This record gives sequence, structure tokens and C-alpha cells, in this order.
Amino acid sequence: MHTIVVSILLPPTGELETSGDGSSPTDEQMSEELQARQDFIDVLSPHVEALLKRDPHRQENVSRIELLGAGIWSKLNHYLLLVSVDVGR
Repeated sequence: MHTIVVSILLPPTGELETSGDGSSPTDEQMSEELQARQDFIDVLSPHVEALLKRDPHRQENVSRIELLGAGIWSKLNHYLLLVSVDVGR
């Protein structure tokens, strides 16, 4: 089993990400950041599902996908995508 690691850094969208100051976000700022994160997940999800549904006889079968995101308000646009694959035939 091998893991492919993909670092994803989206352009900053909200005030917290563009300012870099997430020390005391307002409810409106937090909502804006969470919506930007959800928009990204909504775009990425169909592509991830397609990887998991590939023909199982192909090389590098995908067995698991994990998306990790930063937990700091000013860095919610930073992600790691971990894709577990076998070596195939």
C-alpha cells in the first residue's frame, strides 16, 4: 500500500484568510470561511468519488482518500489530500 500526498493551497477568499489574523473572528467572518471551505469540498467530492469507483483491475487502485484541513481560522484554505493506492498488477 502506498500513499500519495497532495498539498492544496487555495487562494485566500475571506477576510480572515486575506488578513492572516484569525485570533478573534466574528460570527460573520467564521461563517464566510466555513462557506468557502464547504464550496471547495463540494467541488472536490465528485472527483474523489470517481477515483473510488474506478475499475478495480487498473494499476494503482484507490482504496482510501482522506482530506485534512488546517484548524486555524486564517488558514482554512490549506489542505492535504491523502490517497492510498496499491501497486496494481
